[in-house]
Amino acid sequence: MIQEDVNRFEEIMNEIMRLCDEAMTIVRQSGNSTAYEQAKAYWKGHIHQAVGNEDNEYVGKATFSMNDTLEKLQSDVEPDDVEPDEDEPED
Repeated sequence: MIQEDVNRFEEIMNEIMRLCDEAMTIVRQSGNSTAYEQAKAYWKGHIHQAVGNEDNEYVGKATFSMNDTLEKLQSDVEPDDVEPDEDEPED
């Protein structure tokens, strides 16, 4: 894996978090407190845990987060031989 790919993966993680925050702002600004509280209690937490944001208000952690994947990618000198997904175009 080349460093450029690792950097892009990290950018994607940051973008997911930014978009989650933006979505929560939209829900909060709607004035629908029930929708906001439900979003905050459910999908916002799932997203934060899946990405691996350790600095959050939620209890628990994803079994294997995107941050865990990032750390694995950063530590790999040579990538493992991974078969491409059928739906994914080959480079």
